[in-house]
Amino acid sequence: MTEKSVDKRAVRSRNMIKTTFIELMQVEEYENITVTNVCSDAQISRSTFYQHYRGVAEVLDEVLYDVFQRVRGLKHLIEPKKSMDSIGQYECHMPICDFVRENPKYQYIITNPKLLNQVLVQYLKVMLPEKSSKIPIEWGYSREQLEAIYVFQMTGCLNAIRQNLNKSDREWDQIKRAIDKILMNGVSESAKVNE
Repeated sequence: MTEKSVDKRAVRSRNMIKTTFIELMQVEEYENITVTNVCSDAQISRSTFYQHYRGVAEVLDEVLYDVFQRVRGLKHLIEPKKSMDSIGQYECHMPICDFVRENPKYQYIITNPKLLNQVLVQYLKVMLPEKSSKIPIEWGYSREQLEAIYVFQMTGCLNAIRQNLNKSDREWDQIKRAIDKILMNGVSESAKVNE
């Protein structure tokens, strides 16, 4: 058997495990999901599961990491810019919010208050990788300060998503605009504009 075929099989198994985990999260509380549940629903053996993951928590971590990697524009949370797209439509500066609204299978995972710590840990791994020393000097913040800022903004973002998942797209767009205005201008400047 060639190394490539083994790699393809491993990727397929990992993806099957993650997909099954995401599906289980739609109907089960995280703390009730077991390796046995995942294996049964994915129709794989426990040994196959353990070839790839040490437990369900590791699957959760990888699912979250994958989500944050996919949301490439996430860095705009920390450095918002006023902008419109090419046809004059408002451009969201909280792409994770739109991602969660457009991908319901991730809603309960990303917005689950019980999973907040795991969400934030994976978010920070993507935003501020351990091995990265590429923190822009012009920002003037230490790594610890940036972590605190990212956690503050992401926590607010997650709460905004959770509270507004059932809003219409129009209502959500108005809420995003208000949030972005505050992020871009600060509370006092936004209040002056609205007077």
